[in-house]
Amino acid sequence: MAIRRPIIRHKSQVEAVPCPCGHSTRIFTQKDDTQVGLHVTDLGGAQKHKHTYITEVYYITAGQGQMELDDTIVDVSAGHAIYIPAGIAHRAIGEFQAVIVTIPPFDPADEHLCD
Repeated sequence: MAIRRPIIRHKSQVEAVPCPCGHSTRIFTQKDDTQVGLHVTDLGGAQKHKHTYITEVYYITAGQGQMELDDTIVDVSAGHAIYIPAGIAHRAIGEFQAVIVTIPPFDPADEHLCD
């Protein structure tokens, strides 16, 4: 069962790490024993990947570009929200920033590069 207490954490308290999308500041993770993960990610030079059981919701906060979702490419800019169910191969094209909610929390073992 998930924790039953609030967690308050500022982005500056977390170090960004490289990821297939660019660089991600993983504010809430599995280690927090929450039901969701929360990342702020600077997208750029992304590699197409998918997750077996993690669903992601992207909310674009700055910039513009495109998202490749399986074989479809769509234009995105600040204000767009994207729901990416588990199993959908995806990558960002261009450079932009997104808040990403993961359900359940992100698990590095569930990140599978395509091609």
